[in-house]
Amino acid sequence: MRRHWTEVHGRSGWEKEERAQEVKMQTFFRGTKIRYFEVTVEEEAEEESDDDKEFFVDGEEEEELSEGLTSDTSVGSLSDCEHQSSRRESKELVEIDADMVDGEDTAAMEPVTPPILSPVNFDLETLKCFHQYSSTTCRTLPSPAPAADPLFHWQTGAMSLAFTRHWIMCGLLAISEYHMAVLEDDDRIRQAHRTRAIHLFAEFKAGREIASRHVCGVTVVTTDQEQERRIGGHIMCILRCANWVSLGPTIAQDFTTYPFKLHTFITALWCFPVEVDLSALSASQQEAIDAAARILSNRRKGEPGGLSPTSLSNDHFADILDRLSELPQRMSEVFGRPDNVRDVVVTISAIAYLVEYWSASFDSKSDCGNIAWHGMLQWLRKIPDHFRHMLSRYDPAALVVFAHWAASVVHLAESCGIWFLGGLPKRVVEELDEHLRENHPAACSLIEGLLA
Repeated sequence: MRRHWTEVHGRSGWEKEERAQEVKMQTFFRGTKIRYFEVTVEEEAEEESDDDKEFFVDGEEEEELSEGLTSDTSVGSLSDCEHQSSRRESKELVEIDADMVDGEDTAAMEPVTPPILSPVNFDLETLKCFHQYSSTTCRTLPSPAPAADPLFHWQTGAMSLAFTRHWIMCGLLAISEYHMAVLEDDDRIRQAHRTRAIHLFAEFKAGREIASRHVCGVTVVTTDQEQERRIGGHIMCILRCANWVSLGPTIAQDFTTYPFKLHTFITALWCFPVEVDLSALSASQQEAIDAAARILSNRRKGEPGGLSPTSLSNDHFADILDRLSELPQRMSEVFGRPDNVRDVVVTISAIAYLVEYWSASFDSKSDCGNIAWHGMLQWLRKIPDHFRHMLSRYDPAALVVFAHWAASVVHLAESCGIWFLGGLPKRVVEELDEHLRENHPAACSLIEGLLA
């Protein structure tokens, strides 16, 4: 202090008792070596001149600061102008550092207030739709294989993929919206569900097409890609059928507004990949014919054909079997001598396969809906290619057999709770009846009363 008063103020004889007083002092740090501090005096000291407000340094840093303020001369040789300028610059630096430290200390002392977050907007309709799927809809869907657990497939397998693939999630939500539309009696609410389902359906289709292009031409398909393909096919099949069913009884009767065609129905069902286990069924057409003959022979002997697992009566089961057994003879009476023997052979084979699947589905003591669903799908895959070609050109004999398929295994699956088939068996039979009346009126007697 003595040196400071001598060099800066040109005064000597400083006495501690004369000039010293107790003050509140805050020390600031700047850089790594030089340390600044400012003296705060009481109110009566505020009237003193600027010369009485000093900045002090202590220790070895005093010399460095002096060298920074002087060039080749001593501090006392500075002019008054240079001295005042250096003092103002030093004070400004201290005030800036004081503001910074005060801000830091204040922030450290005051409790931290969490930032105000904007409200999170949940899409309640989407949450409601997802809850409907996870709690109800997934329990109503068929499995990819007759012996597989449907709930595990749709609640675990499909949902695990949906959480990482947006298009699969859209597909599951679309199924849920269609399901709610089918269960709804109010036309306005049903239409609202259908509208949301259609938008989700479109998102699903677009995403599925992109995913298909990624694996197109790939020689090695990963397990995840194969699972995507299979689940995507399952969802596509269900959505196509559900789209027709959700129209409601009033709109569904208007075929011109929303046409339902036989080939679109077959194409939709063909989308559903199944693990076909044909080991328990006939491998060849002749084996199928022999097996069907045994089933029909046992039926004529009065052996029980199984108890009805649904609202369908045993009489309906027996009536379908009787119709199928008489169908070849009745068709020969209506159509006369066939022009192509191969058409006759594949038609009889298709009837024989239908007898087998109808008997196996109706006799099931487990999940009748799942068994009947796979029975109807496997029949489409089991019939000869030539018979499928007959269907594509609307051959009357093939259409008659197809109508019996719709009235048997498809109608059974519908009765067992496959909701996205609701009303479709009847629509198939009605469309076929309309076509036959226009082109082959005599053949209408072969399908008359199938779903009476």
